[in-house]
Amino acid sequence: MGWASRANRENPDSWVRIAATAEVRAIGEILSEKGLTAEAVYEIADNAGGWAAECVAPLFKKAACGQGCSWCCALAVTANAFDIVRAARAIEGLPNRDDVRARVLAAAAREEQDEERRFDAGEWCPLLEVGRCAIYEARPANCIACNAEDVKPCEAFARFRTEGRQVPVGLETGVVNLRINEAIARISDAALLVLTIKMAVALGQRPANDDLAPDDKARAKAASRLRFVPAVAAVLTEGVEHFVTRWLRGGDVFAAYRLTGSTPNIIKGGTAAREG
Repeated sequence: MGWASRANRENPDSWVRIAATAEVRAIGEILSEKGLTAEAVYEIADNAGGWAAECVAPLFKKAACGQGCSWCCALAVTANAFDIVRAARAIEGLPNRDDVRARVLAAAAREEQDEERRFDAGEWCPLLEVGRCAIYEARPANCIACNAEDVKPCEAFARFRTEGRQVPVGLETGVVNLRINEAIARISDAALLVLTIKMAVALGQRPANDDLAPDDKARAKAASRLRFVPAVAAVLTEGVEHFVTRWLRGGDVFAAYRLTGSTPNIIKGGTAAREG
């Protein structure tokens, strides 16, 4: 992925187009080889996550982020279907998977479909272990976009949230690189659009042509902006392969985990909602 060092950092559209085009091409190759299978979804999810990480890699030369810095883990994030699948598979592969799984399920139960409750109660992300993410290499794309040149806004944001105080308007913009957040969202959206179109064709919901149908974007959107912790808990409970297979067969598996309305201080695929 040498494109990152060559692309113009001051013109995000240039490298986002490169990444999105490469991602779409890769999905086509994966589906041609493996068909609409859970294994194909796993590979597509890993590929999308790799592009997201590549997008921000050059920025970390300036970022204050480093090992043991976990203030951004006091942010609620939304995730897309690929993020959810990657995270669940990563958890299942951990040596202490039972402990991590138990924490995720407990956090999801406390949230009761309300992501903000975890932070109002002074809790941190259930995947956080001694200042490190248990699934760092498979963390959601929106988590990857959390990087700042100064750690002070991150620490202040976290302390406001975990102490149950109202966060000053605009503070989260010092924590999350919204330009990169939006770029990563565009790459993920492109990948979801391609996959959901292939799914719709296989299910007989649309013709097999290159024209963008009115429902195509709606299908892709239905698999994005998901509540991360409850969705991962659901996948872990059902089993990753069974959950993904049900999705590929047309099941509306993410219906209960879509973010609706305006939820303060959640990083939502390109936009940071603000309290006011």
